[in-house]
Amino acid sequence: MPHTKNGSSAVLMLTLLIFLNFFAFMQMFCTPVMLPLISEDLNLNTAQLGLIWGMSTFGGLFLSLPCGLMGDRIGPRWGIFIIAIISAISLGIRGFATDTIMMATMMFIGGGVIGGLTPLSTKAIFSWFPPTRVGLANGLLAGFCRLGMALGAAVSATVVAVLLRNWQNTFFLYAAILLVFALLWLLIIREPQNSKAATGVPFREALTKTVRSRDVWLCVVTYIGVIGLNVGFVGYLPTYLQNIGWSEGTSSLALTVYFLSQVIGSFILPTISDKTRLRKIFFIIPGLIYVISIGLLAVTKTAAPIWILTFIAGFAIGSLAPILTVVVAEIKEIGARYAGTANSIGFGISGAGGLLFAVVGGKLALTNAIFPFIFGSLLCLVFIIPFFFTRETGTRNSGIIKNKK
Repeated sequence: MPHTKNGSSAVLMLTLLIFLNFFAFMQMFCTPVMLPLISEDLNLNTAQLGLIWGMSTFGGLFLSLPCGLMGDRIGPRWGIFIIAIISAISLGIRGFATDTIMMATMMFIGGGVIGGLTPLSTKAIFSWFPPTRVGLANGLLAGFCRLGMALGAAVSATVVAVLLRNWQNTFFLYAAILLVFALLWLLIIREPQNSKAATGVPFREALTKTVRSRDVWLCVVTYIGVIGLNVGFVGYLPTYLQNIGWSEGTSSLALTVYFLSQVIGSFILPTISDKTRLRKIFFIIPGLIYVISIGLLAVTKTAAPIWILTFIAGFAIGSLAPILTVVVAEIKEIGARYAGTANSIGFGISGAGGLLFAVVGGKLALTNAIFPFIFGSLLCLVFIIPFFFTRETGTRNSGIIKNKK
């Protein structure tokens, strides 16, 4: 049964965590479909837009690890609250931006701290749920995060910005909603007694345990490719589709389909992974499918194949992040005690990949519109290969949350 002793129930915790993540990622991933509107007002080119979007993960390179260390030290309740507050304020301030520098700076801060939200959310799941349900719980969380991304992509530019008259007010609204859920999280959630062993971790201890793990570093390299390509693809797809003649609404819908198909993958594959007690196979096969799907977008400009490949790519990547974060937390020497730090290193370093894919992809697009797809898929494949050499963690599910000092 989920852990509830002297704390909030696991179902309540997961429900509120889902809402909080939903609006946090909606606030972040509404950005790609807003970039054309921002470009018109601020007179920005493709490379500048790529820089702005890339800063969202580049910030994680510097801010994700401190967030993870903080979460392992003070626990997921306070850690998640602090991250949500900083993210809401910084991403809301984007509404005041008048140039590339201010917009990129706020994306750096907001995107950087959000890089710590998923690791601490996974830590919370490992603290509240039994080992046999962490895949399902993490998949549900990831799935609803994708729903937030999908809703942000579907309605932000074509509905919300129209109703609120501009993209600035859209950013203000999303920030206010996230602030409300951050406060509800702090006021309602109480950590279970059994999670105390996974909190109060000294910074030096967390870093030492994490950096000495071979499998953590293999997963960190994989993070670079998976998250980097995802960030680059999400940021580039609407612009690419509009440049080949698609309308703003249709290109936004394509991105929505990409996110919604991720939801399906997030629900189905992690659940099967729990049932079979296997992890690697449910990462490797979808990872290869994802790389191939993105690469094939470079060889077609026909609508039907684009819709199909976008759906397949989304379904495939839907399982990658939730399974990868679970694998890291299940590594024998990591467990729930160091899960925040270990996963935040992965999310943090992946920020370099996000910036690389976004900036290089933006520059390649100036030469040929299909080059970003080719570049992204090939580079992602290179970064996924190290995961093949990690140890299977699914057969070591029992006792994960019981790591001691």
